[in-house]
Amino acid sequence: MKRAFTLGEAVVGLMIAALTIILLTGVIKSHDRLTNLNLSEADDWHLMLQDLESGKYQFTDPKVTEWTSVSLYSQREHSTYQIKQQNHTVYLAKNDQGYIPLYTTKGMVNFDQINAEQVKVTVKGAYSNEAILTFAKTNR
Repeated sequence: MKRAFTLGEAVVGLMIAALTIILLTGVIKSHDRLTNLNLSEADDWHLMLQDLESGKYQFTDPKVTEWTSVSLYSQREHSTYQIKQQNHTVYLAKNDQGYIPLYTTKGMVNFDQINAEQVKVTVKGAYSNEAILTFAKTNR
């Protein structure tokens, strides 16, 4: 006599398979929702300004080297950073090694030196805005 699955074992197997598919579908939908979260350009703008002025890097001594680039000194890490724009993305680079994206826009971002501690940041394009970044005085 051949050994076979009983009707109860087959039903339990189908229920486990169905439950697994339902759970995987929920996980995939949740993942898609989380990865598609998109901040508005205004939110990105304010987050960039907040990040640059925060004590995270303790930036000082800003120098606008071009109208699209700023050099900053980090007192916390004792190294030089650059804020640059390339392909509509503003990013923070440490000694030209790697980068951290800060802000993406369809327009152009310009930097103007105001004084030894302040830089004016202007966005020209679909979302136009401007702000003045104030950094600490140099302690080196």
